[in-house]
Amino acid sequence: MTASGDNSRQPLTVLVVATEWESRHGGLSTFNRELCKAIAALGHRVLCLVPAALQDEINAAAAGGVHLVVADDPGLSDEMRLSAPRQLPNNAMPDVIIGHGRVTGAAATVLARYYQRSQRVHFIHVAPGAIEWFKDHPTQATERAEEREQLEVDLARSASLVAAVGPLLLREFSILLNAIRRDLHEFRPGLGELREPVDIPNGVQCLVLGRAEDETLKGLDIAARAFAHLDHSGNARPILMVRGAPKGGGDELRKRLIKVAGDPAVDIRVRTFSSRENRIAEDLAQSSVLLMPSRSEGFGLVGLEGIAAGVPVLLSDRSGLAEVLNELVPELAELHIVTVTDDLEIDGPVWARRLTRLIANRSTAFKKAAELRARLKTLLSWKESAARMLKALSEHSSNQRSGASEPKPGKVIALPVSERQLSRVGATAPVNDLKVADISTVRSWGWSDVRLQAEINQLDYETMDGLTTGHAGQVQQWAPVFSEHPESWRLLYASEGHIAGYWHFVPLFPEQYDQAKAGQLMDVSITADRVRAFELPGIYNVYFAGIALKAEFRRPRAMRMLLTSLLEVLASLASEDVFVGEICANAFTPGGAALCKSVGMRFCVKHVDHGEVYVGRMVDLLDLHFAQDFAELKALYRTNERRHLSA
Repeated sequence: MTASGDNSRQPLTVLVVATEWESRHGGLSTFNRELCKAIAALGHRVLCLVPAALQDEINAAAAGGVHLVVADDPGLSDEMRLSAPRQLPNNAMPDVIIGHGRVTGAAATVLARYYQRSQRVHFIHVAPGAIEWFKDHPTQATERAEEREQLEVDLARSASLVAAVGPLLLREFSILLNAIRRDLHEFRPGLGELREPVDIPNGVQCLVLGRAEDETLKGLDIAARAFAHLDHSGNARPILMVRGAPKGGGDELRKRLIKVAGDPAVDIRVRTFSSRENRIAEDLAQSSVLLMPSRSEGFGLVGLEGIAAGVPVLLSDRSGLAEVLNELVPELAELHIVTVTDDLEIDGPVWARRLTRLIANRSTAFKKAAELRARLKTLLSWKESAARMLKALSEHSSNQRSGASEPKPGKVIALPVSERQLSRVGATAPVNDLKVADISTVRSWGWSDVRLQAEINQLDYETMDGLTTGHAGQVQQWAPVFSEHPESWRLLYASEGHIAGYWHFVPLFPEQYDQAKAGQLMDVSITADRVRAFELPGIYNVYFAGIALKAEFRRPRAMRMLLTSLLEVLASLASEDVFVGEICANAFTPGGAALCKSVGMRFCVKHVDHGEVYVGRMVDLLDLHFAQDFAELKALYRTNERRHLSA
């Protein structure tokens, strides 16, 4: 099964409960709309239940494959309309019901009781314990935060799947839900529609998108104070544009921001929410930078909108999006992330310095923005994230049917062990066009070490059930291992950036290799400083960390290409008097054990955590049929063996 869809199953009927379809200010409505379209693009039937909708919204949804169901019950509140059971178009019965946090989560819970055979997904969008302190509200923040946290916990308790939006919220709710469930799923929003880039404006406008009623939370005062430190004395003074004031509240908001800035000469302009579909796109096209100086931001979808538009962005380091950038594109992240300390006297000047440098070099800033967009285009996909979410939901259903006592972890970040249990799908993919990639190929794709590991991790997730960080390790842990030892792995790819399979081994120091043979080595302990480099002639014992093929490429030709690429690397090393002595592998599955036996490895010991350890000699493996075309390599190994024995 690939991450791009679960095409081996029948299409699902998915009912999404939302407060609106059209996005007026980014945020939840944008998230909901993109999620619905992504699920529809996977071939599923999507119904989106809303309390009201204009005809052009209904048409726009239909164009994206989504059927808007309008709950226009007269005399009822929006919440009551969404909660009221109703007959769906064509008597549809939902397989999945999706609710968003405390906004529509309660309504989704009620509907799930009515449509009894459905599964419910509860999305978490905010961390009340982190944000309520920054809101101007008559209720005490302590009581309000606890009340809203408890509501999220109660809604999550009975959900089939809990999906936290981004790593920050995943971490937050892994604490809150620890006593209840440990199967949280991390959902990462996609980059969305890539708008056509526009020319850099002659004037300088800095845009902030955020709810004005949450002005402290969204850091509007930080932006205003930063503007007070900019040079605004000339004719081309910069404009701070704030989009998000409630109707009738824009004038007061502007007065407050100018007061915070402490300089009446700053040019601050405020705009209200807009119902025009393209209003945000126009705002971005007019701007030289998008600012997101939030004091706390569960994810930061408006930042992704700015990136998708090709506009330079400056993002708070307290956002989930900042964490994602640091993970996926660390070499670019520092250009776009700014610290927030809660001290306005510190934050204002810090953000001002970053703004000043950006404004002074706008041409370079827009080039970097284009690079960031290009890098994230293949890393953040709504469709891929929706597919993973539905896959996690399917696994939950399988666990229930099998009577599993404990759910699998929803977030699986792991490196492989000897062999991957492949998902079974009916369709296969052509293998004639497969190619082998090494580190130079990957670099030509523009991939960082972390990106490479993220892709390999995704392949592991698709082809190996039950992996956890405890078994295998972290993406960041393995990235330097791959980059510093480029001769220890190869990929198979179908087209640029689309990995079909890979192999990877690590030459270990004697202490770690002995642990591996004894079944006591955990992959999480393998770091770059514990991996030997093939820099001196000699014999190296290696731990085979993984060999994997996506299910649709599981054909003899593809496996032969993987093994041939391995032998070619061994031949190159042998020409430099570098040889592999013993091979050790931990087989997680019966299939893994069979593979080890097929290449002449022998069972050694049970692994202390999971799997069976097999050991073999590389010189013996070269006697097997798959190595028949490498007679010269075999001769080099035999000569080295005799030389070693005589010594």
